[in-house]
Amino acid sequence: MSISKLLFKKITTRGSEMNSVQRDMFQYSQFPKGKQYALINPENPNEFKTFFLIHNYVSNRTQIIGETPNWVYGEVPPGIQVIHPMRYSKIKSGTSL
Repeated sequence: MSISKLLFKKITTRGSEMNSVQRDMFQYSQFPKGKQYALINPENPNEFKTFFLIHNYVSNRTQIIGETPNWVYGEVPPGIQVIHPMRYSKIKSGTSL
């Protein structure tokens, strides 16, 4: 099966139909706040950067704090969850709750 067919395959979740990208974004939106996450470098899968997510109750937004400024070479430690790049960019731009 091709990748495009996999991405848009309909999946029933919580009584509504979602494709796999929508399901992944829903799962990533349910991240617990205050936990450490990692982002894999799209240009080099052996590099990553880590950060924490917090909820700002004044602006009612999820924010990134403590982000490492440079990419770290190596594997993501087992206790750190990898975040989807689209979710990361939504949080950075401020369009994600």
